[in-house]
Amino acid sequence: MLMIYVVSSGPAMWLHARITNPRMKTTLYVIYTPVVVLINQPPFNGVGAWWVYQWVDVPESRTWLPFE
Repeated sequence: MLMIYVVSSGPAMWLHARITNPRMKTTLYVIYTPVVVLINQPPFNGVGAWWVYQWVDVPESRTWLPFE
């Protein structure tokens, strides 16, 4: 289950970027904040960033925070 949660972060970030409902955006943000924190830390940041970049386009020139 934990692996499904982590792997689903990419599709969730894709969905977050495309939905307009603020309540749904907040819900996704709250649910996936632990994953975002985890994949922004070594040794997971390389693989985590790669996975998320498969789903959403985030400029590499800034700190990766998929939820705006």
